[in-house]
Amino acid sequence: MRYYRIEITDRNGKSIKDAAGKDIGPWDSDKNPLNEATRPGAPLQITLDAPTFGSDMLAGGAMLTVYGLPVAVLRQAVNLHMANITVYGGFSAGLPLTNPPRKGILLKGQIWGPYGNWQGVYQTLNLPIWPISLVNDQGAAFTITMDGKQGDKLSDVILKALQITYKNNTQKLEINVNIHQNLVLYEDWKAVFRSVFEMSQMLKRVTPGMLGQLTYSGVNIVVQKNKINVFDGSDSKKAKPIQARDLIGQPTWLEPQRISIKTSMRNDIEVGDWITLPFDAISENSILAVGNQMGQYSERQRLSFSGTYEVMGMRHIGDYYNVSEDGWVTVFEAVPRLKDVVDR
Repeated sequence: MRYYRIEITDRNGKSIKDAAGKDIGPWDSDKNPLNEATRPGAPLQITLDAPTFGSDMLAGGAMLTVYGLPVAVLRQAVNLHMANITVYGGFSAGLPLTNPPRKGILLKGQIWGPYGNWQGVYQTLNLPIWPISLVNDQGAAFTITMDGKQGDKLSDVILKALQITYKNNTQKLEINVNIHQNLVLYEDWKAVFRSVFEMSQMLKRVTPGMLGQLTYSGVNIVVQKNKINVFDGSDSKKAKPIQARDLIGQPTWLEPQRISIKTSMRNDIEVGDWITLPFDAISENSILAVGNQMGQYSERQRLSFSGTYEVMGMRHIGDYYNVSEDGWVTVFEAVPRLKDVVDR
């Protein structure tokens, strides 16, 4: 059963009112917030497009559209500018495979430039969502200052710079730096960046050659779910399995050494995680297994790709009332794991 929940608050964590004085949200697919008593199980239609990539790629923010809201909400859309938003999604337990619930936070961020629209029979609230605050409490753009000295560990320099910049941010960002311990500054580094995206672009350019490994791709920064994660794929984290039943279609090439994997919508995998793909689309012990008369498997039951990959980007795509299997999915971009950068 498809699931979503949308929570919107101001910077103090309080609800925002519409023109009629009622709270805007939360909206939950398990309820009908417009008339829960008389119309249970009739959730609002929403569409969602939420990409998450390394910050050096500048993939942009997410777009969430909520249908069927009263005019009182649309009139106050401007009041949602710079409001905090949390979007939950995934699946509740239920048929056809009675899987356990797989739902949780898909994205957290800040609404930027919301607007209401009325076109034909459709009344929509359109919410562009940025994954991180662009300005501080005084309305000034954030700047990040890196001040490293020769011999300093790059991980320490990055962590200090981000903590100083975002320590008073209303979103209460979690900052994680997990990069190779041998990344040490060979000279003094001092720089000022206008955003975490600009900082990420610089690190992606200069760090690939710092370890002397041909397969080392450098430091990545990604902002997701109220966290800033700095990683380079050198940790020995445990890979998360993707079951064959969760796949929608076959994994496919995007470019050399980069594949695309589409699954039912899920929140348990983030950019920077490792994933494993099974060898068989249908295992020999599955009740869905169908072989020929000799009990041999068809090649059609094999996946195009198997093994361990690192997630470099992902995109949640949702259209709640679209009955197609493509209406509620997560699409991953991943690269093969390279063994010689794991040893720390």
